[in-house]
Amino acid sequence: MSPQLKIAQISDIHLGAGADRAQQEFYLANFRRVWKAVLAEKPDAVVFSGDMTDHGTEKELDLLKREIEGAKIPLFFVSGNHDDSARLISALSLPSTQGKLVYRFSLGGVEHFVLDSSANRVDSWQLDWLEGEAGKEKGPCALWIHHPPSPCGSLFMDTKWPLLDHGPVLERLKGIPSIRHVFCGHYHSGKSVEAGGLLLHLAPATQFQISDEEPGFAIASSEPGWQTVEWRGDEVEVTVRFA
Repeated sequence: MSPQLKIAQISDIHLGAGADRAQQEFYLANFRRVWKAVLAEKPDAVVFSGDMTDHGTEKELDLLKREIEGAKIPLFFVSGNHDDSARLISALSLPSTQGKLVYRFSLGGVEHFVLDSSANRVDSWQLDWLEGEAGKEKGPCALWIHHPPSPCGSLFMDTKWPLLDHGPVLERLKGIPSIRHVFCGHYHSGKSVEAGGLLLHLAPATQFQISDEEPGFAIASSEPGWQTVEWRGDEVEVTVRFA
C-alpha cells in the first residue's frame, strides 16, 4: 500500500557551527549529502525540525536560504534552541503566533501542529492554543517540536539539555486525544520512544550523532542522518536514514 503522505524530516544542521572553517565546511557538506538524498526521494514535503543554525545569525540564515533555494516541494520549519525565532520568521516569511513559530498546516489529509521550544521550554499559551486547535480534530494529528517532551534514554541530553518543563508539557499533551505522534529533533539520535501514551519520534542530526550511553558529551558517529515519516491511513511508519 503506497503512503498517502511522505515527509522527510531534517534536523540539527547547525549551520555556522565549528571551531574553524574546515569543521564548518564539514558540517555543511553533511547537510548537503542529506539534502541531495532527500530531494532524490521526492517526498511530499520536508520538515526542518530545529537548530538549522548554530547561533541564529542573519549570515547563517542567508546560508540556509541559499542551500534550500529552488526546492520544488513544500518546506516547513520548527525553531530550536540554537535558532532565533524572530529572525527565522522574518528571513523565511514563516507563519507565527505571538512572535513565536507556532502554527498549523494541512498536508495529505493530516493536520500538523508546530510548537516553539527555542527557549528550552514551551509557553503555557502555546499549549492552550494547541488544545484549542487540535481539540477540534477527530482524526490523528501530528505535532512537531524541537525538544522531545520527555526524557528519552540519553544520559547526556536527558541531564544537560532536556526540555526544562517537560513534565507539565507531557501532561498537557497526554490530554489531547488527536495527538499521539510527536516528531522531534534536538537529541542528535534517531529513535522512537513511548512516553505517557505518546510516541516520540526523534530524528538524527545532519551535523553528527550524540552517544546515548555516555554521561558526558560524546560523538557516536559523524554520519549525517534524517528520517522519513509515512502515513497510511491511521498508521504511521518512521524510518531513520543515513547518507
